[in-house]
Amino acid sequence: MVQTLQTKIGHNELTKTEALAASKHDREVVVTLREELATVTEQCQAAEHRIDEIEAELRILRDELASERRQRRQMERKLEEAAEEPEHAVTRIYAERRTPEPVRGVTEMAPPARRGRPPLVRPEPVEDAEPVKWWLTPPKGAAKRR
Repeated sequence: MVQTLQTKIGHNELTKTEALAASKHDREVVVTLREELATVTEQCQAAEHRIDEIEAELRILRDELASERRQRRQMERKLEEAAEEPEHAVTRIYAERRTPEPVRGVTEMAPPARRGRPPLVRPEPVEDAEPVKWWLTPPKGAAKRR
């Protein structure tokens, strides 16, 4: 009977250590999952912050686009008015337009740099060269062939 009790005690200790090991493993898994959750939460917050920045930038760009469209419509109206009264429009356009002042010291602009392959430079042929002697003599076997 003592041996049976010792066996039961041994089994209880064995299950206790197994349960403690499983509990420790579960705690480690929970800790790693919490760390991953914290990093994912930070990434989500950073993404939401970036979304807010992009939306603000988008609002600014839309406002700029709307103001440019308004200016374009105003210019179109002025153009239509100018088309209705051509003699007054020409004088008004020239009065509104300012000619830029010339830059002093610069008379001509330099031509743009050439692009691509530079032109091929070929040597000039020599006129006084004497022909080579073997060029002038006919081949020996040419007379025999007929």
